[in-house]
Amino acid sequence: MIDEKTTPQPAQNHSNVQSPRLEPIEHPESPQLQETYKFLKHKMGKVTTPTKVAVARFPESLELVKAVAAIDQKTSIPSSLKLLIKSHVALLNNCSFCVDYAQAQALVQGIDVSLYDQLPHYQGNANFSKAEQAVLAYVEQNTRNMQVDDVVFEALQTHFSEREIIEITWINAIENYYNLINGALNISSDELALPS
Repeated sequence: MIDEKTTPQPAQNHSNVQSPRLEPIEHPESPQLQETYKFLKHKMGKVTTPTKVAVARFPESLELVKAVAAIDQKTSIPSSLKLLIKSHVALLNNCSFCVDYAQAQALVQGIDVSLYDQLPHYQGNANFSKAEQAVLAYVEQNTRNMQVDDVVFEALQTHFSEREIIEITWINAIENYYNLINGALNISSDELALPS
């Protein structure tokens, strides 16, 4: 049985509580995982549910998580835009954990999260720059269709270099990867973005 303290909560709708399909592993036997749990507890205040559900059962995947984080640090896209992309894609995929995680990271970095609630209505919204609208349209169409039409791509090209377009495409693909894992396993929000 899952302890109520470890049951994840959805980021947006706290009345729709879901339990993960696999019980979170609270006390892993592996020394490597024990260190990972300690690190996350220190860094985030808790061990995240994806770690307790997925990584605990497939510790080799931790290497991919570390590699993705290292590559993410090497992208030239501003952190505020990266987190906006990640949050928008997670909203499209209904991944409440990833929406929560992106917003928590934004808060830690001192980024204004007031735009996050407006993401479903970004098109033509003056609170979003033309560059932000172009990025959001691009990742939305790519997420929904696995391809992008010429008009959307050309709008993106007016604001970003070729390298930045590749980075945006990569950020979108990685976010979809995480969303797929969390969605299949019923992993909901850990309420990381809530004030402590």
